[in-house]
Amino acid sequence: MMSIAILMATYNSSEYIRPQLDSLFSQTNQDWLLYVRDDCSTDNTINIIMEYQNKYPNRIVIINNKKESLRAYMNFIDLLKKVECKYYMFCDHDDVWLPNKIQISYERMLKLESQSPNLPIVVHTDMKVVDQNLNVICDSFWKYSNLLPDHTKFEEMVLCNSANGCAMMFNDKAKTVALPNVSFATMHDMLVNQSVAASNGIISAIKIPAVLYRQHIDNVVGAKKRDLKYYIHKLKNIRILFKDNVLCYKNANRIRPISIMSFLFTKLKIFIYKSTARYEKYE
Repeated sequence: MMSIAILMATYNSSEYIRPQLDSLFSQTNQDWLLYVRDDCSTDNTINIIMEYQNKYPNRIVIINNKKESLRAYMNFIDLLKKVECKYYMFCDHDDVWLPNKIQISYERMLKLESQSPNLPIVVHTDMKVVDQNLNVICDSFWKYSNLLPDHTKFEEMVLCNSANGCAMMFNDKAKTVALPNVSFATMHDMLVNQSVAASNGIISAIKIPAVLYRQHIDNVVGAKKRDLKYYIHKLKNIRILFKDNVLCYKNANRIRPISIMSFLFTKLKIFIYKSTARYEKYE
């Protein structure tokens, strides 16, 4: 049995999925199986996956979607529920993994588990933000989106989720604490990160970009440049911002009780940290 389950959620992925699949089979660590659930694509996605399934026998498992479209979040959750493994990695269909991504994540995971064998653990790397043709926009996703990868307390993960799904590896104990909270999150990475933080687990940042995070018009989420224009736009939509924060607080409170004062204080603290954040320059 392979040690790592790579969970790929696809939908109309034919334009970008080949480079992603090629990057998986070019990894220095091949101790993994790829599980794919397609969300009822209307293009050639499934045929491409089956082509790679024939090319690499016993390496790709297609999960039966029962002709049910779940959209991005629940597509990943369906995969997580149905696949049993020691370690898990979420995989978007339109990125490219650099050759050492799995290996450096796995090495960090094993080191942390040797020190804390009973804890839920997430490890995650930085990413290079690229355009649809893989031209580099920014060498650091954390810098581009003004995130704080070293701030991993529960309240901080609720308000500043720096561990992106496609950059993560997490252990089976993280899955165990995450699945009961499925109804209290809106994205798969937020679910795992907040659940691990709420359980006093470990979220560890590897300060190396190991993914080419592709930006194009069809991104479900994507990277957002947090500059002055971004915050002005937020202020102009103050009602939406208020509703988002209320929902954020309510969901977090269902995962682990958090006072309104603690929530607001953490929000202010993160704003100050982001205003003074400094990021490494990657060579």
